[in-house]
Amino acid sequence: MQPILINTIVMLGEPAFDQRRFVQELAQASVTIDGVELRQELLPVEAEERQAFFLELLETGTHKQWQYFYSVPQSLFTATGLNPLLEEWLQEAAAFHAKNVKVNIGDLAGIPLANKEQLLALLQRYQVNLTIENDQTEANGRYKPVAEALAAVKAAELPLGYTFDVGNWLVMKEDLAQAYETLAPQTTVLHLKNIDDAGQTTLLDDGSVQWQSYLLPEIPVVLEYPMAFTEIAAEVAKLRQALQ
Repeated sequence: MQPILINTIVMLGEPAFDQRRFVQELAQASVTIDGVELRQELLPVEAEERQAFFLELLETGTHKQWQYFYSVPQSLFTATGLNPLLEEWLQEAAAFHAKNVKVNIGDLAGIPLANKEQLLALLQRYQVNLTIENDQTEANGRYKPVAEALAAVKAAELPLGYTFDVGNWLVMKEDLAQAYETLAPQTTVLHLKNIDDAGQTTLLDDGSVQWQSYLLPEIPVVLEYPMAFTEIAAEVAKLRQALQ
């Protein structure tokens, strides 16, 4: 069965929740999902509290048979190569057995300067997949630089996947169909959200595009848009039906 995950940005539809409580409530709810994507910027600030949360995630993941992804809103590439903070992010991900870490692309000039052997060693050490994403910035959210980045990654034979974010293309007013046609072959994770004509995220069926046209076989799909907690089950059910 194709994995369906929930990104914890969903919790912004419930202002009283923090990330820890959201995961707790999700684990107790009658929603059939395959995992959760945690967000680094929503982790507890205090080291002890963060570690306690990671241990709790391990227990919950085992009990629910969930897989975890980790979203890190920082740049993978600097002007001189790999971001020196990469290992720190991978250590965090390993603390709760995250399967995938998503980062921003960063400086395209650093891609051919990245140390391939170092990257391979880090990913093997922490047993994680690493993906880059089209975000909502001029540098990393427009079609041209994203396509160039993926081409450069391929040319450098870097062991990276690609998170295709449907909604981000719409926010940036880029040609979603063109991006899908050319970048889908390199996509390893799909972030799914819909956008209305005003550029605001909506429930799947309330937006401006036919989201079913942008699904991909086999790869994990992550729902990533705020909604009420009571709306999650119906949105997952819509997606599950469309994937069949």
